[in-house]
Amino acid sequence: MIGNPPYIDSETMTNVMPELRETYASLYATAKGNWDMFVIFIELGMRLCAINGIYSFIIPNKLIAAKYTETLRKKLETEQLIEIRDYSRLPVFSNAAVYPCTIVCKHSEIEKNNKTKFVVMNELTTAKSKNLISKTIFDTCSYWDVFFRDEVEFNIICKFLSNSVVKEKYTVIGSATVSEAYKIKEILFDKEDIDVDSVKVINTGTIDPYECLWGKKPMQYIKGKYDFPRVKITDLKNMNPKRVEQAKSEKLIIAGMSSQIEAVYDKGNILGGKSTTIVLGNNLKYLLALLSSKLSTFCINILYNSLKMAGGYLNIGTREIEDFPLPNATDETICNLENIVDKIIENKENGTDTKSLEDSLNTIICNAYGLSPSEIQILEKK
Repeated sequence: MIGNPPYIDSETMTNVMPELRETYASLYATAKGNWDMFVIFIELGMRLCAINGIYSFIIPNKLIAAKYTETLRKKLETEQLIEIRDYSRLPVFSNAAVYPCTIVCKHSEIEKNNKTKFVVMNELTTAKSKNLISKTIFDTCSYWDVFFRDEVEFNIICKFLSNSVVKEKYTVIGSATVSEAYKIKEILFDKEDIDVDSVKVINTGTIDPYECLWGKKPMQYIKGKYDFPRVKITDLKNMNPKRVEQAKSEKLIIAGMSSQIEAVYDKGNILGGKSTTIVLGNNLKYLLALLSSKLSTFCINILYNSLKMAGGYLNIGTREIEDFPLPNATDETICNLENIVDKIIENKENGTDTKSLEDSLNTIICNAYGLSPSEIQILEKK
């Protein structure tokens, strides 16, 4: 069975065919979240294909790592996934802005020693690289981008992923729902000096690694511009009392769109605005070091490669932060990293260079994740 299914995103379906979308969602197990039409075509292919038959589709590479294709990926993992080819950087469709890949599957129980071939195409008919991934390794990763990398990069990613994750030790929360973002807009005011009980407000554009840009850079917020954005505590409490508690809490605030994870530490004076994520818990400066490291940037750009937007930007939300791996670090390592972070934050505030401090921090973090000296060298080059 061979198919090129329609690619119709959830927003278009909701606007143009809402009843049909609702019907499909009741009929197909893979129609979860903001699913695209191509998703249920693959499930339909599984249903129609004979036992031991082959089905193959050309589809958007959102299959590889998107949240809404997670259920579909799990379903495909129960089949014999023979091959996935990545054509995402090639002009397959001249009149469509889509990054395609192809899949070839066998509709049968998985054989012993089953391996899946992951191919990156250099041209439409020529492969750039090929990896054969065993079922054992395949089952360790929820995102398939990593399987398209070379052996050394793949080994680094495996070491990174073989740890507990943030959600097991920290609380990760979206800073504002869509409706709350607009309510915050209504209560925002611009004032540098404090003469009322208020908190500062920052968003993605006023967050740099380790550095809050409040008062240093204007904040663009829903068609408005603010030099010193604040909200009154009483107004915030009327909107949502929980947001007051979060604003007053020690936390990390993480930018929502970037080519790396950009996060700042806050003692409890700032409200995270539209599109940011906050993290609550202990040893926050230790987590800040991990999130801001070169290893973090290297790994998330591989793990979420198929989700990149124009300019190489990624949407960094609760899912990406919750699933971020934490090394099994000693108390001494944690303390050491937190001390270095304190110095980096101080230097950032004073406008002093932080390169040597960040280099020391990156070396400690690579060792904590178990990277070898040669892997650290490769990471530096990348």
